[in-house]
Amino acid sequence: MKRIELYIALAMLLMAIACKPDKQGEATADTARNDVETRSDKLVNKVFDTPDVEMRLAGIDSLEKAGAITPLRADFLRGGVYYELEKPRFEEFYYKRALEHKVTSKDDRDTRFTAAAALSSVYMMKADYEDALRLGLSIIDEMKQTHQGSDIVMAKLYNSIGCAQLSLGRVAEAEGSFELAYDYGQRQAAADTRRGTQESVANDVCNIAIYYLNVHRYKDVPRWLNRVETLTDRYAKLPDADPDYVDDLRGRLYLYRAVVLQHGKFPKEAAQSYSQFQKTKFGKSLDGLYDATDYLMPARRYNEAADNFKLLDRMLEEWGIVLSLDNIQQYMFPKFRANAEAGRKDSAIAAGTRILEALDTAIMAQKRSDAAELATIYDTQQKEMEIARQQAQIAGKDYQLSKERNISLLAALILLSVFFVAYIIYRRITMKRLAKAHTQLEAAHTELQTAYNQLEETTTAKQRIESELRIARNIQMSMVPNQFLQMEGLDLYASMMPARDVGGDLYDYLLQGDNLYFCVGDVSGKGVPASLLMAQAIRLFRALAKQQMMPVNIATRLNDELSENNESGMFVTMFIGLVNLTTGHLDFCNCGHNAPVIGGDADGGHFLEMSSNTPIGLWPEAVFVGEEIDTIANRPLFVYTDGLNEAENPMQQQFGDDRLLEFLRNTHFDTAQQVIEALEAEVETHRNGAEPNDDLTMMCLNLKL
Repeated sequence: MKRIELYIALAMLLMAIACKPDKQGEATADTARNDVETRSDKLVNKVFDTPDVEMRLAGIDSLEKAGAITPLRADFLRGGVYYELEKPRFEEFYYKRALEHKVTSKDDRDTRFTAAAALSSVYMMKADYEDALRLGLSIIDEMKQTHQGSDIVMAKLYNSIGCAQLSLGRVAEAEGSFELAYDYGQRQAAADTRRGTQESVANDVCNIAIYYLNVHRYKDVPRWLNRVETLTDRYAKLPDADPDYVDDLRGRLYLYRAVVLQHGKFPKEAAQSYSQFQKTKFGKSLDGLYDATDYLMPARRYNEAADNFKLLDRMLEEWGIVLSLDNIQQYMFPKFRANAEAGRKDSAIAAGTRILEALDTAIMAQKRSDAAELATIYDTQQKEMEIARQQAQIAGKDYQLSKERNISLLAALILLSVFFVAYIIYRRITMKRLAKAHTQLEAAHTELQTAYNQLEETTTAKQRIESELRIARNIQMSMVPNQFLQMEGLDLYASMMPARDVGGDLYDYLLQGDNLYFCVGDVSGKGVPASLLMAQAIRLFRALAKQQMMPVNIATRLNDELSENNESGMFVTMFIGLVNLTTGHLDFCNCGHNAPVIGGDADGGHFLEMSSNTPIGLWPEAVFVGEEIDTIANRPLFVYTDGLNEAENPMQQQFGDDRLLEFLRNTHFDTAQQVIEALEAEVETHRNGAEPNDDLTMMCLNLKL
């Protein structure tokens, strides 16, 4: 039915244009123009009533050819169709072309401003902040000079400008732009009290709060959330207010406040706000459960986050989201991390496997999509040039036939001769221009395609490497324990922070009856090679500890395995310990590793005296010496890698052994976790902004008998 109505509408338009009245004065002409504009608006609405996208595009083409809409408006409407189709490259192409057309009326200028706001949003979506900023500022200047344009368009432009400025680190300028966006939005809301306008203004202010959350400027978020709350209360008083929309906004307010409070080190208040969020309908919806992970992850409520991520596949299906490169990073990586941190290794491995399977498919799909869109855009340009050439030829022929019917044979021959001369000259000039334009277009297209291919190859390679490194880091972090034994009398905690995406430090523990095996190690070098050796060392340590070997024997066997065919010369320093949980007796073997600290503030901690031995993996058949301590009960044992004592500040001054010992002697701790977290903060203070120069791993063990 929609298709038939569209054909009838187009036929009526053509009839209206074909039957134009004769000129009968300025007032009559204005009335006629207004009637045509009214009819054209109705026909445009008819075109967009049909769900058939191809019919929409065909309808826009027909309206433009019939003169019912200007080329500027036609290209703007085409951009809107491709926005609905989620094809941003086409959308950008037509919005840009709309801005290149000549403005012929006030309506054209208003459409131009709206197209610019839409194009600015496209730039923001693809993180092209410079172009978004440049376009937004120039259009706002044009709106002010012409005194045209609506408050809502001005608000949208300032919103995009503020987001671009914030993303570029120009925080003060962004604040000014957001304030202007807010002012224009309030002006629009005061002038138009309809429900849809009030919802649009509230959404824009809520989006500003989200912008600040996205760049982690949590201290700037509360003011905007307070404004959202005020707008929500005002909206709720409307006679036709949508209660579900009110619930959605209130749910978001509770959730975003929980995120801000959690990052502001107010976990109790954050948990209370999150509890309020859970009571809303939005908090129980698919969108709400997914958004809740923004709070659950920093709050380290990994089990709840992992439960929410179980709904991810269902959400992606309902939202119609295909796993592209961006979507894999946005949706799948957090799911992997939540399961890994929650200790759900099977689920983490399943998520990691799906990521790996989706990556190649997404990369190939992206390449095919980009190539197809570029080819179609180029083909569109070529067809438009051919149409222009054919129209010039047809116009010439019509002119010739008209003259032949209305003048005498002699006059016809003379005029025909003149026409042909003029036509030939005109045609040659036109063809030269078209040929020149075609050559320039081909050259520009070739340069663009070459640059695009180079950029695509570089970007794809960079994205692949970054994605693989992120996956490798997550897999590596899942190999070391993140859940520690909860036993009466035993306090154990450890952490590992690679200097790069992946690193070579390691730690592990294994409980065998009343005996606890543990180790801390440091692979020579950094990055991927070190991480591979680290993974092998952990695997071997666990296998040998399960055989209940003594630490010195574990070191010997590790050395035999890792030194075989070791052409790269990489090695591992490692402290391997075995403590009896009933007596506190410690057997250990130190393999070229830093001396641990035993004791603390109560009994004056000191570095453990021991044989250093050789690092593991350097020389086959190396001999290792094992040692023992009668008991370490009630004396904390702190083992670490040299990423701690050799941490450097911007002046390349190291943290040092003396500062480490002084800190442990003079600071009271109730738990092993407090020891680790306090030292992490102390090292961060010492670095003073300098990048980590080495991986950092720490383990603290305290046996209370």
